[in-house]
Amino acid sequence: MKNLMAFKHIEGMFRVIREYSSVELEISRNDFGNHYSHFNTMTLSDESESIDQLSEEESGVTDDELKAWGDAWLRFYEALKQDIVDTSKSLESEGYKLIEAMSGEEEVTWEFSTENYIVRLSEMPSRDFDMDGWDEEIIHDTWKSMIDGEERVVGLKAEVLDRETETALGEDSLYGIVYATGDRTYGGYRSELVSNAIDTARGFINRLKAKVA
Repeated sequence: MKNLMAFKHIEGMFRVIREYSSVELEISRNDFGNHYSHFNTMTLSDESESIDQLSEEESGVTDDELKAWGDAWLRFYEALKQDIVDTSKSLESEGYKLIEAMSGEEEVTWEFSTENYIVRLSEMPSRDFDMDGWDEEIIHDTWKSMIDGEERVVGLKAEVLDRETETALGEDSLYGIVYATGDRTYGGYRSELVSNAIDTARGFINRLKAKVA
């Protein structure tokens, strides 16, 4: 596409097309698009007026130029079809990387036990990641970091469980956490959530003891 745009008459061709002709390019789903969505499910159709039909008197362009432009338009059309495929493939790849950068299933990632209790931290599904209100530059940088594998997005849940019955005595959770890939402290949120869960469990246990007393 870049090589084509370097064609010395390309800007003049598009100017004349816009002024004296019409462009009708349409990307539509083909039969495969009824069930799937990827680069092979789209069709590019061209219903534009032929450049060859323009008159020199009307457009001020010579017949030789019109012939050259007709060839250039065909090259542009083919390059655009390929560019759509290449862009779709790139977006597909980046889309999968974004999905992989978000926690998708509940998974225990940290745990310790005492004689009576289990303290557990789990990653939770975080697919509904909301960036509303974020600065555009920060959104762009975050997506890029996720695509490059430098950052992940998770939901976290900390729990304190009774060791014998695994009944939850206290918990705390937070979603939409962006942290550096490989950082097992989750940007410091692990200790914060665990501490809150322990405090909640301690309060629950104290209330039970008060009732028994």
